[in-house]
Amino acid sequence: IISTQALKLCLGLNDFLIKDLDRIYLYKHPFPSPRFQFLHTYETDIIDGVVILSLEQAIIGIVQPKIYYNITLHAFAEAFIHLHPQYNYPDVNKYGWQIINEISPLKQEVIVATCGFENLDLLPVHIVCFFEYADVYQTKLPLEYEILNKILNQ
Repeated sequence: IISTQALKLCLGLNDFLIKDLDRIYLYKHPFPSPRFQFLHTYETDIIDGVVILSLEQAIIGIVQPKIYYNITLHAFAEAFIHLHPQYNYPDVNKYGWQIINEISPLKQEVIVATCGFENLDLLPVHIVCFFEYADVYQTKLPLEYEILNKILNQ
């Protein structure tokens, strides 16, 4: 079920694997790590080629993305962005959280609390919204939708 989210993200691409990011570690619950010494629910480590997820939040976000934030798709989106800097991603930071609050039924406070990080990069959040709330995303941000659509070949 975890790998379906990586496939969702990259299936339209010629190389649907996320490079050497091929190890996934699961904790039963939120966890601290040497790099982030506070409880959080996901972590992508490009150098070590791992994605670490809290199983408690990961599964429910995949099964019910309208009710719970999909940290798994978020983690893979974050990895994809770092591993593919050659793309001209849309400049979503100019919108802040306001547009995400309009697109997603899950508001900033819920997303931040679910992930466990106070400062989230907004581009992975936008990619999650692009997949999970596609119709609303396309209506609210048609240019950004087209850019992501071309990058991910959806």
